[in-house]
Amino acid sequence: MSVGLPSPSLQNRPMAGERDPGYMSDSESPFHQAAMLGNALMVLDTLIWSPSIIESRDSLDRTPLYAAAGRGQDMIVRLLLLRGAEKNARCFWRKYTPLQIAASAGHVGTVRVLLAAGADHTVLGSSLKQSLLHLAAGFGETGASGFGGPNGTEQERLEIIKLLDNKLNVRAQDVRGWTVLDQAAWVGWQEIVKYLVGLEDFTRTKDNLGRDAMFRAADGYRPSRDMIFFMIRSGFDVRTRNNLGQTPLHETMEKDLTEDRDRLENTLILVEFGADPMAVDEFGQTALDKLLRGDKDYRLQFMLRSCKRTFEDAETVQGFRGESKLP
Repeated sequence: MSVGLPSPSLQNRPMAGERDPGYMSDSESPFHQAAMLGNALMVLDTLIWSPSIIESRDSLDRTPLYAAAGRGQDMIVRLLLLRGAEKNARCFWRKYTPLQIAASAGHVGTVRVLLAAGADHTVLGSSLKQSLLHLAAGFGETGASGFGGPNGTEQERLEIIKLLDNKLNVRAQDVRGWTVLDQAAWVGWQEIVKYLVGLEDFTRTKDNLGRDAMFRAADGYRPSRDMIFFMIRSGFDVRTRNNLGQTPLHETMEKDLTEDRDRLENTLILVEFGADPMAVDEFGQTALDKLLRGDKDYRLQFMLRSCKRTFEDAETVQGFRGESKLP
């Protein structure tokens, strides 16, 4: 006897713009829904009566194994693997494999199961050519891939990186030239950044545009003063320049600082630790020029102009990195 899945009530569905972890779209078949929700009884019952369904694809080209891996359903993943599911089948979102979507979502338990089953850990994303380390250090893409379920925490993502850092090159760069450290610094994963900096010296590693991880920390998705402090203490230079002669301060000045207090604070911290608001890029533009051109917060302009340059050269900044006042 097969076990049906209850359809979610309309009144219990999330408001526009939200995703309920239990909500399923019309793109999933009942079997894919069962795999996503961890309904082992329905999955096993269906496989007994229809073994070929194990490699079926839903309207988004996802296999049941991929669907279960994206939701972190470890038991279903084990069951499907025991029943012969293709562990490296590429599906839907950027042509990821089940291991890639599990790493991207931060499901460390699922990653362990797939690795133990021999899933290919060297596979790269089809667009950015990112390794599993890059994916684990990212946002999580279950929402983008239609899953809508919760992603793993930073600690879970760190555990995935620890599982893989002896199998993969932590200094590997994707098609943009981003390392795993760039990815983590941009997202704002502070514990992951600290772990990676402890493994390798990334201070001289730059992407295709000549930007290092200091650019990511200063102008990332979730800017953090603690991240800036840590990067400086770890040897990164606030005066670093990209291929166009621009500093991290140039890039932060292009954002609307009046609506982003964290980024505003990071801008002031960069100046405090030696970033030069009057440094000229290859277009003859200073960071202050960018601020004025964008009609940004003139109070910040005043603060930058009046800020006393406590640290006049790199040697002074270097001497400050070891002091206890840095967190």
